Amino acid sequence: MAFVERRTFFGKVGGGHALIKHILEGNAAMARYGMDIKARVLSDYNSGRTDRVVVEWETEGPGQIDEAIGKVMDDPQGRGEMTAWLDKLNELVHYAEPEHWEIQ
Repeated sequence: MAFVERRTFFGKVGGGHALIKHILEGNAAMARYGMDIKARVLSDYNSGRTDRVVVEWETEGPGQIDEAIGKVMDDPQGRGEMTAWLDKLNELVHYAEPEHWEIQ
């Protein structure tokens, strides 16, 4: 059974492009530390709230992303890189909303 973890980020006004770039960099960093999870980054500039960016990670189980993040954080270099990444993410967004979907 497959799952999708979807996170909608609500970026600061005018920051959509920077947010997309930063999310792509974060996905690449996670891949360098062994996270082998299919990811999609979606942007919507024509409807709804501006500077909204959605990330979807397709997994085999609901805890797979937490497990992958745990492995990265166990590596001192990975922890440093991801901590800096999260700090910058916090500067780019107002908030985010997570969703967890089971693919039928």
